[in-house]
Amino acid sequence: MDTYQERLPEDMCVMGEAVDALITLDVGGRKVVKLLYPHVRERYGRPLCLMAAEKIYERVSHGDFVLIVCGMLIYPYEDLSETDGPSGGPFWPERSRWGWAPRRWF
Repeated sequence: MDTYQERLPEDMCVMGEAVDALITLDVGGRKVVKLLYPHVRERYGRPLCLMAAEKIYERVSHGDFVLIVCGMLIYPYEDLSETDGPSGGPFWPERSRWGWAPRRWF
């Protein structure tokens, strides 16, 4: 398996585009992401998820403590929150293949 550093920038951008496309699907029909995403993307000029992954990669080192925050409320329902973040958040650090391992993920 290749590492992050071995991937060509073009390959990383293609993967970043695919991830951005996936997470911007408006399954709930709220239209917020489709309104906001193009403006933010234009500002930075590249896949936003790729930028986030690069920032994590640059700042997190072996043995660091990391806090994963998830579980936002879904407007306009006061008692409804997203459910994939709280259940999926703890698993992705364990499955990370980036070659570094933070001490704890919370």
